[in-house]
Amino acid sequence: MNRLLLGLYLALVLVIGPSAATPTRAEAPDRFCYNWGFLNNTPVDADGLRARLASIQTVGEMYTGLWNPFGAPLPVSGYNPKTDSYLLAFDGGPAYAGDLIYLGFCTGAATVRSAGTGDSPLTWQVGSQQAAPAPLFLGVRWTWVGRSGVQIQIYNDNPLAITLLTANLLDPGEALPLDDLTQDVVPGLSPLQELLAEPLALPAGSMATFTYTAAPWLADQPLVLEAVAAADDDPGNLTSLIAQARAPLQFYLPVLLRMK
Repeated sequence: MNRLLLGLYLALVLVIGPSAATPTRAEAPDRFCYNWGFLNNTPVDADGLRARLASIQTVGEMYTGLWNPFGAPLPVSGYNPKTDSYLLAFDGGPAYAGDLIYLGFCTGAATVRSAGTGDSPLTWQVGSQQAAPAPLFLGVRWTWVGRSGVQIQIYNDNPLAITLLTANLLDPGEALPLDDLTQDVVPGLSPLQELLAEPLALPAGSMATFTYTAAPWLADQPLVLEAVAAADDDPGNLTSLIAQARAPLQFYLPVLLRMK
């Protein structure tokens, strides 16, 4: 005898994300936004900046707000398929000694790492010369776990030891524009989880892994990561990363079951 079970629904979750077979929302150019803040810790005014990054092939919006004295990247910037790296080149400063500078952009990539092989991914330019010390850089990777979790990895992509001072996951309520991923806006966001209870030493090339689980699930929810690190050999050489990611869009399809 057939029995029709009315009112019984099976939630089929189709997650559109970086691991999905069909590339859709995961490739949206504003799905992930990153903004690195660092001091010009050199004794000179820099008139340019270079960033050599991996794991991205395209960028969308660039941060050109108050803390970017360079403006838009130079035409030489872009993806190089031979080296599988992305160059961001800026001139037209200056970035004065001691100034706070932000380098930021939006992209469809869940991972941003250094393209260097032991070299600093960021360099100050003074004319055709580099100025030391180079800005610190934090690599990052977002990995969605099921429909309710995310794993965040923070990488020390610098050729020196650093200490991760803070790492927090924040709730912006709704996705923030790139220009708001800065020190004057992010402290006002609601905390979700303190990822780091005490400073963590990160030798060159190492990483730290953190996890967050939502209740009951993440569904296109924006998350903001705030992390701060300092060089072990120069605690005044600081860097911050403010990164925003939108959780994969999920569909819940009701299925009517017929059982015998």
